Amino acid sequence: MLFVVLLVFPRRYLIGPSRAVARRRPSWTVPPVLQLVAGAALLAVLATVPSFAGIHLTDWTVALATSIVFLSLGLLVRNCGQVSLCQVSFMAIGAAGFSHLSVDHGLPWLVALLLAGLVAVPVGAILAIPAIRLTGLYLALATFGFGIFLQYMFYAQDYMFGPTGAGLDQPRPHLSWLEIDDDRGYYFLVLAMTVIAAGVLAVLDRGRLGRLLRGLGDSPTALETSGVTVSVTRVLVFCVSAFMAAVGGALGAVAQSTVSADSYHPLLSLTYFALIVIVLGGNPWYALTAAGALVLVPSYSSGENTATILQLVFGLAAIAAAVTAHSTALVPPAVRQAIGTVLGGRRRAARATAAAAPLPAPLPAPQPAADSPQAAVTDDQAASQAASQAGEAAAAAPVPTRPAAGAGRVRPGALTVRGLRVRYGGLVAVDELNLVAPTGRVTGLIGPNGAGKTTTFNACSGLVRPSRGSVLLDDRDVSRAGPAARARRGLGRTFQRMELFDTLSVRDNVAVGAEGTLAGGNPLSHLAGWPADRSAVRVATDRALELCDLGDLAGVPAANLSTGQRRLVELARCLAGPFRILLLDEPSAGLDRAETRRFGAILRRVVDERGVGILLVEHDMSLVLDVCEAVYVLDFGRLVFEGSAREVVGSPIVRAAYLGDALVETAAGGTAAGSAAADRTADEAADEEVTV
Repeated sequence: MLFVVLLVFPRRYLIGPSRAVARRRPSWTVPPVLQLVAGAALLAVLATVPSFAGIHLTDWTVALATSIVFLSLGLLVRNCGQVSLCQVSFMAIGAAGFSHLSVDHGLPWLVALLLAGLVAVPVGAILAIPAIRLTGLYLALATFGFGIFLQYMFYAQDYMFGPTGAGLDQPRPHLSWLEIDDDRGYYFLVLAMTVIAAGVLAVLDRGRLGRLLRGLGDSPTALETSGVTVSVTRVLVFCVSAFMAAVGGALGAVAQSTVSADSYHPLLSLTYFALIVIVLGGNPWYALTAAGALVLVPSYSSGENTATILQLVFGLAAIAAAVTAHSTALVPPAVRQAIGTVLGGRRRAARATAAAAPLPAPLPAPQPAADSPQAAVTDDQAASQAASQAGEAAAAAPVPTRPAAGAGRVRPGALTVRGLRVRYGGLVAVDELNLVAPTGRVTGLIGPNGAGKTTTFNACSGLVRPSRGSVLLDDRDVSRAGPAARARRGLGRTFQRMELFDTLSVRDNVAVGAEGTLAGGNPLSHLAGWPADRSAVRVATDRALELCDLGDLAGVPAANLSTGQRRLVELARCLAGPFRILLLDEPSAGLDRAETRRFGAILRRVVDERGVGILLVEHDMSLVLDVCEAVYVLDFGRLVFEGSAREVVGSPIVRAAYLGDALVETAAGGTAAGSAAADRTADEAADEEVTV
């Protein structure tokens, strides 16, 4: 009942944390060469186990088979932050399926083993359904409920362990030219399969699937708006994990010659899950460590109080892991960003360069229109002067000489919103909004906090379903398409609260923008890409990094960056992809004066060279006046004004609803004192961030 209720209950009542397992990137990773040397040394030691194991040889074999199960669980928990509390159930399916296929149907040993793993694949796909709908605690409850359901409803069936509870025979493989049917030979066979499983997972982890899984664990929203159908990714990872767990369960059962339903109690899945969380090391070290702790330590321990001591050690280790995770979570994001800023030293250098460079002289202001009020004329002149000054300063900043990713002008098109209405219960967040953001220009969307700007972006990108209205891309209605489908049709975006893959490097973050649309919704494309795709992703990533001046930070984890650098990484991820319309949600938030100028220069160059369209939500009016050709103004979810940037500054409606006289003067550079005060505020904020 628990499993079925969680499967069909309305999702809005089951909203929990996005992930139950906090994925932490280690502060230091062992170099690959050293890992290969350590792996070779460990393999040499494992090869000598039959010479000294004696009566414990079977436990060593079971430990190796169990390490495959831990690898399958680590694929879910450690790679993508998912939860599975039914991994032991997959082991039971593999053990029972192998016995029936090899004994009852007489299939060859290896064929029976592979088919036993494949039997678990559709079960894993069924289990992925709650993984698509649920997160965190509710996903844990669903998977645990499934394990109990399997035990009570299917363990006693003839096609599993039978009603009598008698053990199932697990035959050893037999080859006339190789002795693998005794304990020693079978140990080496399982050792070879463990090495193969670890190698395959290492290849997948370093490839496209590994990046997608880590991205899924960090930010499913960012992954989906990059063009990846995350439901396909979840189904794929659950299927692969179920296959590996079933194979590992069958190998362990064969080592014991006979098994019964009592060997696969669902509560054991909790132990497996806790171990995979608290053990240290990367792939495959965590799996070997967990399997050794679970199987070998009890095998070699004897005494009246051994079980109690092991339980105490296990509990203390779990508490230590929880305290460590909590202590890391207590570190404020500002402190982590400040550390990255101090280490990089880029913010101070940028501000020092900007401070040393003299501002260009103001250009003559245009003449006011004859029918405009004098107050509006004055503000228009000031706004034009400010825009010219900002343009000159941004143009003076150095820009890369190479073109952006996907250079060449894109075909004409537009994002069109017609009669958009979004409700949250009784609150109307956006009401009858109409706007057009064509390619080849920057369109602004401004308004006070709570005006509905981010809600509009969410509706345009498919994260929120509107109650009325339509969203069109190139005159094609995409109102019913999901975020990934809209991204594959050319719509990219950034977020007000930045959505980055913190455990990935800057390069891998940017690469997802180019790789997401290639992976799309095809499971085979999730596993790996064609060589031509890999080359195209590498070129697009390099160009986007160069355009945003992030080349020196390519290998740095995104979690260690400052706010300004993280904003640029999010923009670079969009520029690496084949997007024709970019939705940028407050991209200059957290940037200082020099970074904002640089950001504006990048936006203008992207539009000029690639012909993309940008819909910009921004509170920095200097940036809006500098880059936007048309501006829409929202207030309480309704469109109150649309026109050019000059007209926005001079509009009494906009000034009353959003700008105000003081803000207009600051944005337009009305007085030198006001401009200097704004610069001091930006510099002091940057100094404060570095000081913290």
